[in-house]
Amino acid sequence: NTGAGGAPLQTGGGDQMVSLPNGATPTYQACKADTITSVEESFNAGTAYCIIENTGRMAGVTVVSANFPQSPEYLVLHVTIWGNSP
Repeated sequence: NTGAGGAPLQTGGGDQMVSLPNGATPTYQACKADTITSVEESFNAGTAYCIIENTGRMAGVTVVSANFPQSPEYLVLHVTIWGNSP
């Protein structure tokens, strides 16, 4: 989505994004308790959010760094997946 000028981090396939405070460390408890959903998140370093798949599994994501709009474009993410979260 960067070509359209928007945030490149979006869900797909019926999954949900849950916003966390900038700089937060995603935890299972925080992802399960937060109710502020989003359709996209910023690629700025420190952005934290959760992905809740339509299967119920969850992952916590923190943007570590991003290289936009310079070429090559890339993101460095820290992702924690909770294996048996449904």
